[in-house]
Amino acid sequence: MHARVNAHRAAIGLPALSWHGGIADIARGHSANMAGGAVPFGHDGFAARVLAVALILRVADASENLAMVSGYADPVAAVFQGWLDSPTHRPNIEGTFGQTGIGVAISPSGTVYFTQIFVRTW
Repeated sequence: MHARVNAHRAAIGLPALSWHGGIADIARGHSANMAGGAVPFGHDGFAARVLAVALILRVADASENLAMVSGYADPVAAVFQGWLDSPTHRPNIEGTFGQTGIGVAISPSGTVYFTQIFVRTW
């Protein structure tokens, strides 16, 4: 997913987003919680995730893309295209963010959950 996002950004003249393992850990935790049923699918807790990122980076702005899919041979391709087609998700991909992390988890039933957190630092 990270490579697809950066390829899209490059194609429209935007700089690549830097991968940040700490952001990815936080995103992965949210995906795992959704996949395990600890929290419902959604952005609940986003403010807490941003605060967690702020413990490791100086956050000026942050946003989040979520997805859950099942039944696709290539869930990354399906989610990426869905995000590009979405008027609320695409602006995050094309935003003025500089760093990102992505977390993916699979539920026992095979549903794949994606969380991508975008961060602009001071």
